[in-house]
Amino acid sequence: MSEWFWVLWCILGAILIVAEIFTTGFVLFWFGIGALAAAFAGFIGIDSLAIQFAIFAIVSMALTAASRTIFVNYFSH
Repeated sequence: MSEWFWVLWCILGAILIVAEIFTTGFVLFWFGIGALAAAFAGFIGIDSLAIQFAIFAIVSMALTAASRTIFVNYFSH
């Protein structure tokens, strides 16, 4: 089953990116990208779900924090 986790991550990523269309927060997109990063990790052979989840969490949080910083700086002027 672990060799198919990347497919589940791809599905989750697609759902989150499509769900972003219906929201105004611009947050789900970054979690979708994080899920796709975890899918890529699974695709290249990282079979540990814990490592895939860690990649998902780190990428999602980093992109969310970076985008918030950029948006705050951009819209504060």
